[in-house]
Amino acid sequence: IGGSGTHEFMAIAEAGEADIVYCTKCDYAANIEIGKPGIMKQEEEALQELSVVDTPNASTIEAVAEMLNLPLHKTIKAVVFSIDGKVVLAIVRG
Repeated sequence: IGGSGTHEFMAIAEAGEADIVYCTKCDYAANIEIGKPGIMKQEEEALQELSVVDTPNASTIEAVAEMLNLPLHKTIKAVVFSIDGKVVLAIVRG
């Protein structure tokens, strides 16, 4: 295998010599060593004014998105970790 592109037979199996990545919404699949993430098309929209919105009983980003009638890709969530005694905040899309 060499160069920027390859063609090889891949199958999902318990055993094998390599890991693969694949998309469940299209026919893309690749060896994990050369797989490339897709780029989402971004829609240009006017910015909306910020407002405080209560989200009682919505403990997941899916529940918040449904409550606000938003698609998941228009949401972010903050995830807090403790790593080696330090607090780390990660902002995750959707």
